[in-house]
Formats: sequence, C-alpha cells, structure tokens
Amino acid sequence: MIDPLRKRVRRDAGAVALATVILACLSLALDLPAHIATWSAAHFPLGDDVILVIAGAHAFMLIFGLRRAKDLRSQAAERQSAVAELRHRATHDPLTNLYNRSEIISHLEEALAETDPVWRGAVLLIDLDGFKGVNDSFGHHAGDRVLAAVALRMSGEFRADARVGRLGGDEFVIVLPESSLPLVADVARRLIEVIRQPYAVDGHRVTIGASVGVARVTGYDASGAPDQVPRPEQPTARAAALLRQADAAMYHAKRTRSGLHVHDAVDPDGWGWPDAEASAPQYGTDSAGKT
Repeated sequence: MIDPLRKRVRRDAGAVALATVILACLSLALDLPAHIATWSAAHFPLGDDVILVIAGAHAFMLIFGLRRAKDLRSQAAERQSAVAELRHRATHDPLTNLYNRSEIISHLEEALAETDPVWRGAVLLIDLDGFKGVNDSFGHHAGDRVLAAVALRMSGEFRADARVGRLGGDEFVIVLPESSLPLVADVARRLIEVIRQPYAVDGHRVTIGASVGVARVTGYDASGAPDQVPRPEQPTARAAALLRQADAAMYHAKRTRSGLHVHDAVDPDGWGWPDAEASAPQYGTDSAGKT
C-alpha cells in the first residue's frame, strides 16, 4: 500500500514536470524570448534581466517543483518513521523489547489459523524462580535490569521464525513452529541453563532459575496414526487452550522443582526430567561475587 503522502509527492512532481515541458515547448515553438523583446521595444521597455526571467519561467517552475518534491519526501520519511515507532510501541514490551502479551498471543493465533487443524508447533511458558528475592533485596529497579537481561539472553537462543514475548511480571512465552519433542526439550534445557547464569546487580552476583511448561499437539498417537484429540476450531480458543496447558505444565514443573514439564497429546500425563528434583539448584546472591 502506497503512503498517501508519497502519492501526493508523485502527483505534485508529475504536475510540475508536465507544466514545465509544456512551457518549454511553447517557448521554443513560438520563439517567446524574441516576441517578448519585440513587444517590450514597442510598448514598454523591459530590461534584459526581466525578459530572461519571463522567458525562463519554466526553469524556475522546475526548480520549485524539485524543491517541493524533496520537502515532501522528507515529510513522508519522517511520517513513516513515526508510524513505525508507534507500531513498535504498540506491539512490544517497553522494558524487555520483546513482544507484549497481546502481540505474542496474536502470533500464536495466526500460526494456528495458517495451518491445518493439527498444529505441530509448541508453546513454552517460562516463569522465573527466585526472582522475588531480587526485588526484595535490591529493589524493583534492579529487578527490571535482570528482566531485561533475561529477555536478551532468551532472544539469542532461537531461530528467526520463533516468537518470544513477555506475558507480564516474570512470565515469558515462546511460540516455536514445527517443533518435535526432542527439539522442544533441547530448547527448554538451553533456556534454563542460560537463565541460570549469574547476573551482576549493584556489585553482587545474582542467580535465578526458571520453570518451563510446554504445550504441544503432535497430531499423532503413540502408534503413529492420526490422533483424535478434540480441539477447538477457532484459533483464538485453540491459542487460549494451549496457553492454559502450558501454564499448568509450568506450575507442575515449579511444584516438583523439576525445571521442565511437557503437556503432550501423545502423553497426557506429561513428561519431565527424571530425577531432576534431587539436583535442582538453589538460587540467591553472594556479595563476595560467588554463585
């Protein structure tokens, strides 16, 4: 779609160019400078400079048109930049620069709408463990810096077609298209390990963790045949159902301190890391700079 201001630039430039060409052709065809000089000598003496200005009016119009087109192009560029900035603010979280809640859900709904009823992607819901201690110990300004750092780390872990967003607080959601269970598990493991790395906060090294809940629909049962799991037809309802499943899986991982839990159509009971509870890390701070 062409911006209205760009249309105006093209229209004005075209009109000026056409008028310039017509005036130039008339001036040459009618020998306008000679006629003006003859008329001036007989009726009203005009200086050579005045005659030159009258005869060269088309050139002045061309210069004016070019300057006008340049000004309008500059206005169009400024307007496009402002529109892009407003669009970014409307779709992104200001703290983390990730997609905001409404936009990440819209991406999920679009992904569901563009595929057949069997969507083979995955939804990961991440909740930070130990983050409240950061706010309590160092204040919300420090917590905001940690959230921004977490977002930056997560953004670097995914391919271009993945979508990363912040639901609110210390909860994040990731939409992975066409993702197998091993791939999802690998992504979740990497996420947890990346988030566990220490953060520098006011001279301290702070460690936090993450619980990850995954919801996915494979479309096939354990034997490889198409499953018959009922699911809503509308993308909005399907997206809401997947987010609820991911949320429930995340809280299961948090309760069991397993780090990861997957809600899957093939395995309704879910799947997690075996014996993860025994090795679950403790999170906190160390003023000496040790984790």
